[in-house]
Amino acid sequence: MNSSFVQIGFALGSGLGGVVVNLADIHSIIWVSLLSVCVATIIGLFSFKQPSKVSKEKQQQAPLRS
Repeated sequence: MNSSFVQIGFALGSGLGGVVVNLADIHSIIWVSLLSVCVATIIGLFSFKQPSKVSKEKQQQAPLRS
């Protein structure tokens, strides 16, 4: 599933780059890439703060010790 997201990212990046070059000059790609890196960083930081489902399931399945 991770590789599917990588492939989707490549396709979206190429498409967005083509649209930006057609609508503006080549130097505009720098600003679009900066914006996309900032968005990716925010998404990455948010996802790392979320507890994983696997650790929650392991905690629920762990036997209680007294």
